[in-house]
Amino acid sequence: MNAARTAVVVVLFVVVCPALAAAEDAEQAFQAQFGAEYKRAKSTPAALDDVALAAKLLAAAKAEGVAPDLLPLLCERAYELGIKHPTGYGTAAEAMELLADRVPAKKAEAWSKVVDTRQKQYAGAKGPDHAAAADALMEALVAAATVRKEAGDQAQADAFTKRAEALAKQAGADAGDIQGRVDRLAARARVRYRAAELKARLDANRDDVAAKKELVWLLVVELDDPAQAVEYHDPSWPEPQFKCVPQAALGPAQAPEPTALEVAKWYEQLAGGLAGMGLANEMKPAEPPSPAARAAMLNRARIYYWRYLALHTRENPDRAHAMMRLRTVSEAWRKHCPDIVATTIGPPRCIDLVKWVDLKRDTYVGTWAVQGTTLVSSGGGRDDSLLIPAAPDGSYRLFVKMVPIAMGEYVSIYMPVGAARLQAVLFFERSVYLRSKTGKGLGSETGPLIKGKEYAFDFRITVEGAQAEIRVSVDEKQCIRWTGPTSEFITDEDASTAPCIRLSARAYRVAFTDLKLDVISGKVWLLR
Repeated sequence: MNAARTAVVVVLFVVVCPALAAAEDAEQAFQAQFGAEYKRAKSTPAALDDVALAAKLLAAAKAEGVAPDLLPLLCERAYELGIKHPTGYGTAAEAMELLADRVPAKKAEAWSKVVDTRQKQYAGAKGPDHAAAADALMEALVAAATVRKEAGDQAQADAFTKRAEALAKQAGADAGDIQGRVDRLAARARVRYRAAELKARLDANRDDVAAKKELVWLLVVELDDPAQAVEYHDPSWPEPQFKCVPQAALGPAQAPEPTALEVAKWYEQLAGGLAGMGLANEMKPAEPPSPAARAAMLNRARIYYWRYLALHTRENPDRAHAMMRLRTVSEAWRKHCPDIVATTIGPPRCIDLVKWVDLKRDTYVGTWAVQGTTLVSSGGGRDDSLLIPAAPDGSYRLFVKMVPIAMGEYVSIYMPVGAARLQAVLFFERSVYLRSKTGKGLGSETGPLIKGKEYAFDFRITVEGAQAEIRVSVDEKQCIRWTGPTSEFITDEDASTAPCIRLSARAYRVAFTDLKLDVISGKVWLLR
């Protein structure tokens, strides 16, 4: 063997052997923990024991502290066993989603398997499960197309995109611009890659100021993550686009009155191009924000203006000016941004709203907590107010299950009704009251709410042009039915400019154990 060939063999040995050793170690660990069960499940003709073991392997893969080399094997074996029976399809798909998230090298292959699994679920789904299966398949197709586009495999990306568009037509859903959604997700992935490159540069040289500034800009504006950006921020930087990073990192619920207004204006300026909106913009970043980032910054500005108005209750020129800015920002957001930044969902679709909530981003007054799938208000202050990042534009039903924990004054649920907003007030002594813009409204004397008891509210909002029908049921019994112009339900200026659902509890500790939105017609923008 000549010297050159010997060198090649040595290099291959050094590079390949650690990977082989890791794979062997993972297999040995798997056999030690699950080998007997795995062999037994594969030896029986029945598939249900395979499905049970698949769930067990997936739980092990998701466990804290799982060995990085073992995780891929657990996911792959969970998929292998789960795919054998329809009851295991969910486990199989979740295993591949976990693999795609944790092992970038296997992302494309894993998402292709998720698509295959979701296709099987969709083919076998019936009744109310059919719409949920269609939605799961749609999300898998979009993710698979995005991954392929990121990898430069345009042919496969186009193939998955066309399947998603065909599915939308078949399911009778308004899927919006699927190609645009794939492009936006891929562009966001490229930003994340650039951020990772900059972090690596800073690991090598923490004094690289240019890298720090670019990274902070990407994290705050393009990735909408000021909490991560603050680690790289330097308060001495003179550029105005970096001024409020530390304040924004704390979230709106932590902002005192003057800070809320300052951060609202800052986010409005970060959106760029606002001179025509009546606000001078002194920022001159190296690159303007992308359309999606501009939309996200406008939405952040709205939340901070709401925070300021919730704290600044005195009627004076400062409040009037903030109200004007909120209306201007909200109108700009509503006209130009939702289809850029949001996931657009059409009927038929039932959406679990709790999973879309980001407490640090969406809480603008008081304190909220997520316990499993339950939202809980603190009840410790005057108000706890939370934005639900869902903006219905059309007809829908909102299902709310609520358990009073500590009685207070009332709970309010704000819901869009066309261009207006309905405020449903749930009093301790009276179940439901619908407030109109005049302060009057419809009430239902269904008896006092009892601490610790779960109540189910069903709000059905039907909109046709400028007319609306509102139906409210409590524990499956209709208590209110109203028909009239949508303009009756503009409750106050700051609420009417915001199309999202909001929750508010005044000195009231309450658990929302279920919060779902059923799209009847039109569409819903999910702002994530």
